[in-house]
Amino acid sequence: MRYTTLWGTTDSYQVNFTVFGSVFMGYADQTVQISSRRAAVHGLSAETRMQGWSQPARVVGLKIPRVTLEQEFEALTGMPVGEPLRFDGDLDLASPGGQAWRATVQALAQGLDPTSPISTHPLLSGPLTQAAARGLLLAARHNHSHLLHTPAPPDPPETIKVALEFMHANASQPLSVEDMARAAGVSVRSLQAGFRKHLDTTPVAALRRIRLDCARHDLSSSPPGTRVAAIAERWGFRHVGRFAIQFAQSFGESPSETLARSS
Repeated sequence: MRYTTLWGTTDSYQVNFTVFGSVFMGYADQTVQISSRRAAVHGLSAETRMQGWSQPARVVGLKIPRVTLEQEFEALTGMPVGEPLRFDGDLDLASPGGQAWRATVQALAQGLDPTSPISTHPLLSGPLTQAAARGLLLAARHNHSHLLHTPAPPDPPETIKVALEFMHANASQPLSVEDMARAAGVSVRSLQAGFRKHLDTTPVAALRRIRLDCARHDLSSSPPGTRVAAIAERWGFRHVGRFAIQFAQSFGESPSETLARSS
C-alpha cells in the first residue's frame, strides 16, 4: 500500500486514533495500527505518514504544540524538560489512563463546536485543553515518564495507624506520648521512630495537627458569640496566642477570621 505524508514538524506532537475502523500510521521506522483502542503518538523529528486503507475508518487527529506539552510537564514536575519529550509511539486507549485521556479529548472536541458556549469562553476551554495535554503526558509512555510516576509511599505499619486512631478518638483529652505508645502496644522510642520513618513527623506534632483540624472545624461551624479561647481550650491549647500562631501557620488565616466567616 502507498503511504501519504500528512505532516512533519519540529514544533508539535500528533496523536491519532479512530472512531471506527483502523489505519496504519508510520513515523520514522515505526508503524502503528491505530483504532478506537490504540492511538499513535508522534513527533518531533520525523514525518507522520498515513497508509491507505481499504475499509471505512474515521480518524481523529490531535496536534499539540511542543511548547504546550513542555510547559505542562514543568507544571507537573516543577523542573524543566531538558531533553525533548520522545514518546514510545502508541497509547493504549483501553487502559484506565487511555480511557480517561480519550474522554477528555471527546469533551474538548464537543466544547470546540462553534455552537458550544465553551468554545468562546477561555475559562471553560482552557482547562480542557490543559487536561488533554497533561493527560497525554501521564497516560502515554515517553522518555520522562519516570519523573511523573513516582512510586506511592508504602502504608504505615499497623502500630502507627492504631496510634493515629487513638489520637483522633481522644484529641480533646490530655494525652502524653506514653498514652499513645501504650495504645499502640509499643515503646515510646519505637513509636517516635515509626512516626519519623513513615510520616516524617513526631507523635506530638501529629496530635497537634489533629487538634488544629478539629478546632478549625468548630470555628467554621460555631454560632455567633463563640470565643476563640473557648475552642482553643476545648482542643487542648492552653495558650491562646500560641494557638493563633500555629493555626495561622497551618491554614493561612487567623482563628478569628475563620470564626467570622461562620457568622
